[in-house]
Amino acid sequence: FSPFIKMPKGVGGYIDLTGPRRPTYIYGLRFERGRGSEHSPELGWGTKTRGYFKYMPVDNLSFSLMHQHADENQWLNWFNDNLLATFHRKQRTSVVEMEWFHNNVHELRIKAQMVAFTGRNPQALYGDLSGNLNPEIIDIAPITISELAFQVRYRYEIMPLSYLYIVYSKGGRVSMQDDEDGLFSLYRRPWNSPEKENFTVKLRYRF
Repeated sequence: FSPFIKMPKGVGGYIDLTGPRRPTYIYGLRFERGRGSEHSPELGWGTKTRGYFKYMPVDNLSFSLMHQHADENQWLNWFNDNLLATFHRKQRTSVVEMEWFHNNVHELRIKAQMVAFTGRNPQALYGDLSGNLNPEIIDIAPITISELAFQVRYRYEIMPLSYLYIVYSKGGRVSMQDDEDGLFSLYRRPWNSPEKENFTVKLRYRF
């Protein structure tokens, strides 16, 4: 049994760009490049890019979008005992949000967070007593994971400190062992086969 695995020293850097705040919009970009450390399951170099845009056509209405793309050639995953494997990992995350308010009486929020994670080209490895990783000829299945968290939340103020809440939520996680890579196809999987779907009405009344 391998008591530990030798990991590379962490090194990397990033560039952040935030655009000037305008009356109706704001945006930002970020680029990262680096490799893992003893606290991260990364053997090779990885790249991560992220973009953010928020549009505010009027004071009480806003729309925002964030998308992040991470890519790494030697992502390390543990299976059992001394068996590990590296994958070409790709993770894409999108967050879409809308907020609307009216006279402090009505409040509507719609938010969706979607994640598409894929692990391809698996290479099986065995850890030895010295913490080294040695290639092995073992069939390892690819990894395909889709996650969704979607919510519509409405709040109505009946009177000060008294509210009516209406909430609809849907989401879950779908794990497969296939080679699907289409972003929208992966995003749709938990929408079409959700683990949870709830509709809630709550009244909070102060006497």
